[in-house]
Amino acid sequence: FRFSGRALRVNAKADFGRLSIEILDERGKPIDGFAQRDCNTVSTDSLDQPVTWKDHADLRGLGNRVIRLRFFMKNVRLYSYRIP
Repeated sequence: FRFSGRALRVNAKADFGRLSIEILDERGKPIDGFAQRDCNTVSTDSLDQPVTWKDHADLRGLGNRVIRLRFFMKNVRLYSYRIP
């Protein structure tokens, strides 16, 4: 999808697990700085948890790019995500 926003937020139950997300380019390759290893792991139960990456607290630098999201979950219930 074409990205337009400044953040990625999830509604997830991950207090007994781990959730991380990778942002991929249109060919399916991780974008530099947004690979799984760069993601600050979510391990909480939250309705509106921000997802951040080590060097990227917001996502404005991705403005208007075509991206894909890849979710990595262990013992997690992901209910929704949003991009405000």
